[in-house]
Amino acid sequence: MWPILLRHNSERAIARTEQYGGKARMDIMRYRPEDDSKQAKMVYLEYPFGNLFEFYSHSYEETYAADYE
Repeated sequence: MWPILLRHNSERAIARTEQYGGKARMDIMRYRPEDDSKQAKMVYLEYPFGNLFEFYSHSYEETYAADYE
């Protein structure tokens, strides 16, 4: 298991990780691209020494909550 970080500015976090020798392991994934009111995103990042971590823009509850009507 690897660390999970939460921050709303995904692009800045990726840039800072790459600035210090890390890299993004995938493109930023948006969970519900069809719904502009839900902006939750995630990306896997890698430290320069190889450890991976998940980066989320929103909390687990906000990202995976189901909307029932």
